[in-house]
Amino acid sequence: MGGGGSSGGKSNDKATAKAQERIAANQLALDRDIFAEQTARQARIDAYQQVQDDRRYTLDLKAEARADKALAFQNTLAAQQLEYQRERDDKLYGIQQQQLALTQQDLKFYQDKSTREEERILAKEKAAEEKEAARLALGAEGYDAYKAGLEQQLRSGLINATTAQDYLRDYTTEYMISGKNIDRDNFTTIYGQEVLRPRYEQGVGTAYEEVLGRAPTEEEYAKAMAKFNPAEGF
Repeated sequence: MGGGGSSGGKSNDKATAKAQERIAANQLALDRDIFAEQTARQARIDAYQQVQDDRRYTLDLKAEARADKALAFQNTLAAQQLEYQRERDDKLYGIQQQQLALTQQDLKFYQDKSTREEERILAKEKAAEEKEAARLALGAEGYDAYKAGLEQQLRSGLINATTAQDYLRDYTTEYMISGKNIDRDNFTTIYGQEVLRPRYEQGVGTAYEEVLGRAPTEEEYAKAMAKFNPAEGF
């Protein structure tokens, strides 16, 4: 009995050991499966993370590219604006220079015109002065002949002393001749002695002939002529 029992106990131990081995094998297999699943899942996670990183990297690259494009565009736009501003400033400067040149031309034109006008006025004034001087000179040169003509008219009885004096006064005023008062006074003498006196003498003789029927004696003639006033004509 004791021998049989011992044999039965060994069998149980073996069965137990096998069962434990199977459990251990199953546990190992399970652990391997779990590890494999965990490894695969981690690989998937890592792959997904890599994809996400790659996407983010790609997006970052695209963002950087866009930023570079934006910066390049801004730089290009700034350069274009600067060039446009430079060209506009150059055109504006050119227009200002043209306007300045035109203004200077206009100024020179009006200055030249003013100078020409001033020269023309001065030339006209000079010509007028020369003409006036020539006129006055001719008047001065013709004075003696004009006076002689008046004296001739006086002696002919065509004009009286007053008229001759007026004519000579107008002549000296017209030609600005001074110092000729004595000539006007001489007209009175000429007219009195050469025109009125002979007429008076003839009147005295005629009166005696008509009233007394004879010529006056020397005494009568002298008395009559003593009453003669050259200024009044009698």
